[in-house]
Amino acid sequence: MNLTKRDQNLLLTLLGLIVFFGAYMGIYNNLNSKTEELQAEISALSPRLSELKGYYDRLPEYQEGIEQSIETVDKELEKYPRDIRPEGILAYVMALENEVGVDISSVEFVPAQLFSRFQLTRPSENGDELVPMAAMQTGFSANCGFNYAQLKRLINYIYSAEHNASLDRISVNYNGTTGELSGSFSVTKYFITSSEYKYDLVELPRVPQGTANPFGTINIRPAENTEPTE
Repeated sequence: MNLTKRDQNLLLTLLGLIVFFGAYMGIYNNLNSKTEELQAEISALSPRLSELKGYYDRLPEYQEGIEQSIETVDKELEKYPRDIRPEGILAYVMALENEVGVDISSVEFVPAQLFSRFQLTRPSENGDELVPMAAMQTGFSANCGFNYAQLKRLINYIYSAEHNASLDRISVNYNGTTGELSGSFSVTKYFITSSEYKYDLVELPRVPQGTANPFGTINIRPAENTEPTE
């Protein structure tokens, strides 16, 4: 069967339309499937988006709360020293003895020990950052003599807010002959250190310097009379 030129052109046009329609349907179905998948993801993420938008709208409120929290933490940190050395403990014991009036006969120091690690938020050039901190404890135990009024002053002195110390143990003995009390007690003090740690010197009170002749072996000759004789 012979086809005219016109019929051949019609068949080629029809074949092109069929190929185009098949390709279109394949691409359309593929895009339609992807669109449905994206629509499902958008629907699933919409509640999360609304939640995040609510957080963003309250961002100034959150920032104000963060700044207030940092200020509160800073005020609390000011109550704790950055370090406590044995000389600092000694100064504390001497001040306690003078303030309370007890007679401390011996003191035993307790080495500093770590009892907690935590992190604090601190502002920096690159935004807020977490700074590692370490809470430490140290202290001492002492033997002393005191009366009842001094015992009460001792407890009040230890638990006063400015010292940040705790009375861990106290034992009291009564002397029926003298009517005086004696005993021992132990105190724990706390300090907080960080990577910005700096040791502060402790001002100790002045004490007598001793004697120039501790063993009594130096003969001190009386001053010679330098007045002229007649």
